Amino acid sequence: MLNYEWKPEYLLGNEQIDAHHKRIIGLISKLYHAVKIGQDLAVLEEILESLEKYASTHFAAEEKLFLPTGYPDSAKHIALHREFCTKLEQLNILVHNNDTLAGLELMEFLTHWFVNHILQIDMTIMPYLPQAQSFPFSASETLDQ
Repeated sequence: MLNYEWKPEYLLGNEQIDAHHKRIIGLISKLYHAVKIGQDLAVLEEILESLEKYASTHFAAEEKLFLPTGYPDSAKHIALHREFCTKLEQLNILVHNNDTLAGLELMEFLTHWFVNHILQIDMTIMPYLPQAQSFPFSASETLDQ
């Protein structure tokens, strides 16, 4: 089971990627606590809005970064990003329909995504990136808000 706090072993070695990933673990933690105490729909909607922002900004930046590197799995990786966005849209519908299991399903999905995508699949990008390379976007877009 994932510990819902950032740990040094989650670092991939790219400052911006790590900043984005730190933000997603923060959102998972926020969701975990909201579901645990039974917070209302507005909290889930806020978390989903943050996740949608995360997805659009992070995926676009990540794809812009690895496409010119010769990363052999870029098409598959982009498809996984699109699947994530589709699943978020489906969960958004559940939340807006006030489905009582939406928070739990969202938490399960995000935990699975973090463990399987960020900690495994994203690791496969790293050998193709120079360690000093940064994302092609400004610091204000790192999602630390």
